[in-house]
Amino acid sequence: MSERLNDEKNMGTAVDGGEDRIGALPGDLLRYLMSFLPSRDVVRTCVLAKRSRTLWKSVPALRVYDPESYDCAHGASTFVDELIRLRSPTPLNVCDFSSDVDDDANYDFDRADEAFRCMEPWI
Repeated sequence: MSERLNDEKNMGTAVDGGEDRIGALPGDLLRYLMSFLPSRDVVRTCVLAKRSRTLWKSVPALRVYDPESYDCAHGASTFVDELIRLRSPTPLNVCDFSSDVDDDANYDFDRADEAFRCMEPWI
């Protein structure tokens, strides 16, 4: 029981003191963890800490989900173009373009097709 209290006390102290436990992880481990996130979220991590500003550039995965969720097909295309242009020459272990298409009668298949047509040059 006292071990649990000590852990909770240390955790409270770490949070109160502003200790960055995730930022203390090795870069390779952070890149590995980030490789499971959609690329849009990986790029967003650049605002979390100084170290994160460039870490996203060397994540060995490119995951673009729901390209039709961007403002337009061209928006998804521009995002991926810039992502590929700005990232480091780290080899990709994963390149995943996918869409969560359901059989909804209101689904705009033309928009999804347009989005994927814009991405064909990378595949």
